[in-house]
Amino acid sequence: DIRRRFGAEVFAEGGNVTVANAPLKACEIDVSNTPDLFPVLAVLGAQAEGKTVLYNASSLRLKESDRIKASYEMIKSLGGTANEYPDRLEITGTKLKGGTVNSYGDHRIVMSAAIAAAFCDEETDVIGVEAAGKSYPGFFEHYSALGGKVTLEEMR
Repeated sequence: DIRRRFGAEVFAEGGNVTVANAPLKACEIDVSNTPDLFPVLAVLGAQAEGKTVLYNASSLRLKESDRIKASYEMIKSLGGTANEYPDRLEITGTKLKGGTVNSYGDHRIVMSAAIAAAFCDEETDVIGVEAAGKSYPGFFEHYSALGGKVTLEEMR
């Protein structure tokens, strides 16, 4: 449903969901009931045309990291445009370039930064990638199998 709000074409049949590639448009999303999606929604907002607002997010300052701040810094460090507020994040869609993202040891920031890297023109380094193992130990293997480019030398 959230992808539909961003303008994507979503098809659900049985237990399968297919999302067709379509230009994304900005929207406003109340994240109070879906706080764990906040970082990856910030990445979607960076890809959407216009200004995306993720609001009712003040509780995210008390997660594994301050996810509002960490998501803001992720978007900015990759060359995007965002503004941080006490209870929300506003992201204006721009082309992400690449850079270094500090995950603050937060698994959701690590995985969102990896997704953002797929849209970047240049290399993206993520500090603290081992945090992904908290909720998804096979994340980088699956990411790589789907075509994501990753080098995990520091984890070997």
